[in-house]
Amino acid sequence: MELSGGAPKISFFEMVASDSLSSYFEGGFKYIYQVFTNHYDRLVPISYYSDEAYFIFDMLLQSYYLHKNSSSYAENFFSFTRSAVSFTNNRLKQYSTKHKVITLFFEVILPYLRLKVHKWYLSKKGDANFQYKKYLKIIPLTNGLYAFIDFLYKLKYLLQQDFKFFKPYLHLCNFLIRRKNMFELRTEEEKYSNKVVGVLSKYNVFIMFIFIKYCQWYFSQGNSGSQSSSQSQGEEICEPPPRAKPSKGCPLCQKSPIENPCALETSGYVFCFVCIQDYVEKNQRCPITGTRTFDSNIRKIYK
Repeated sequence: MELSGGAPKISFFEMVASDSLSSYFEGGFKYIYQVFTNHYDRLVPISYYSDEAYFIFDMLLQSYYLHKNSSSYAENFFSFTRSAVSFTNNRLKQYSTKHKVITLFFEVILPYLRLKVHKWYLSKKGDANFQYKKYLKIIPLTNGLYAFIDFLYKLKYLLQQDFKFFKPYLHLCNFLIRRKNMFELRTEEEKYSNKVVGVLSKYNVFIMFIFIKYCQWYFSQGNSGSQSSSQSQGEEICEPPPRAKPSKGCPLCQKSPIENPCALETSGYVFCFVCIQDYVEKNQRCPITGTRTFDSNIRKIYK
């Protein structure tokens, strides 16, 4: 399978692995951010901005790798690089600054905007006072159309050997993700006289990813080692709060049925999403039990 410029086509499963690495990295980063900011009372106000913190971090990280290697950090880990394909003679061109800015928009900025719009949609979906509720249907339809087109591109990439675009924007901008050739790999090795420095430079993000996943495991509530150590130190185990009288409506607004029901991990009580989100943002506790609670403890209930 040869592409323009003699670049061998990357297998579908390698592309999926490269594409999935950033999503795993995002989940681990946000978890550590929440644990760290919630641990210190002074940092609690910024604990609600985990999306923004990861956006800044991802923007800086991707900009660095695009500038140094003309690839994202996940693509660099798999020894991939990017090239622009000429629209006239179908030959590979150097990945210019303009191409890197376009890549940052589609790989970093656009996913962040989609995430914020989705969260805004969930908050307004259960708000009975929102005047333009009928227009909210556009958002899930747009997301569904985007996901469907993305699926078609991945399916075509898998089935058609001469098709070289894994994502829609790559086809639109004529960007090619390819393996580094022997000359590029040799040039990369010559940059680092010390092999240890070269390995750390190539796999630094992977090492950081392993560290984040370790911290996520260590600080998780299911870590039996941390539970046994806390019990051995004689820490007081809090008794569960007294059960409140059963109620069919939201404990805050008394509406029944509950609109867009959400439960608190810390207590298990169910509220309207808008009610509990506003209350937790102002008071950082459960309105029924008084248990310390944050936005990250709110979980949507799907019927």
